[in-house]
Amino acid sequence: MSRKEAHKSALLEKGLEGPTNWYKAHVGGLNKEDGAKIPQEAYTITIPTFFLGSLKDKVGIVDLMKSSTEMFCSDLKVSGALDVGHFIMLEDPGEDKLLSRSCAGALGQSLPMEMFLKGLKA
Repeated sequence: MSRKEAHKSALLEKGLEGPTNWYKAHVGGLNKEDGAKIPQEAYTITIPTFFLGSLKDKVGIVDLMKSSTEMFCSDLKVSGALDVGHFIMLEDPGEDKLLSRSCAGALGQSLPMEMFLKGLKA
């Protein structure tokens, strides 16, 4: 079974419950109380940051997401966009190699693929 077929099978079997949990929590206000405790100055990310948007994303419009990222990331290294929708890894699993190389290259680091993927799962 190809990697793409494996992702399709998992998606059909398990649905989008995992990928949509953030939205459920956000709409349900589950993080509101905790979020109110975070001081405004903690919203700024000062470490090197890489932004990658999705051109076919109907939720996270690239230009809007990029401007939000620029507002809160003082060290935005590079940005780009892939020709996929909102769930990059589900729609085109082969993009993980491009994503890993782009991110590591933009941040001036050498990042082994296994380490990058492990970080995504954590």
